[in-house]
Amino acid sequence: MENSSKNANFFSAVPSSSQRIVGGSVTTISQYPSIASLLYTWDWSTYWQACGGTILNNRSILTAAHCTIGDAVGRWRIRLGSTWANSGGVVHNVALNIVHPQYNQGGRYNNDIAILRSASTFSFNNNVQAGSIAG
Repeated sequence: MENSSKNANFFSAVPSSSQRIVGGSVTTISQYPSIASLLYTWDWSTYWQACGGTILNNRSILTAAHCTIGDAVGRWRIRLGSTWANSGGVVHNVALNIVHPQYNQGGRYNNDIAILRSASTFSFNNNVQAGSIAG
C-alpha cells in the first residue's frame, strides 16, 4: 500500500516575504507625513489597517470609495503620524463617510473616490501634514 503522505503538498500559512508592495521600498512617516492608515473593525472591538488615504485638511481624508462604501462610520478609524499600520500615532474616530454619488456606475469602479471626515481635528506636526494637490 502506498503512503499517500509522500505525495501530499504542504504550504506554510506564513508569508515567505514581507507584506510590502511589489517593487516598493521601505519608508517612514517622516518621508510621507500626509499618509493616513484607515482602520476597520469586523467585530466592533479590534481595528486593523484596511485601506490608506491622504490628509486633505485638519479633518478630512481622501480615499477610495471601494474601501468605505456601505459601511457604518463607526467601523472606521483614522491613524495619523505613524510609520506602522496598527500602532503608534494618533487615532481619530470617523464622523462622516462621503462617497462620490456616481461611484461604480457601469460596474467599473468609476468615480472611485470618498472623503472621510474625522470627529476631531488633526494636530499638524512633522509627521502629520496635509497633502499637496496639483493644480
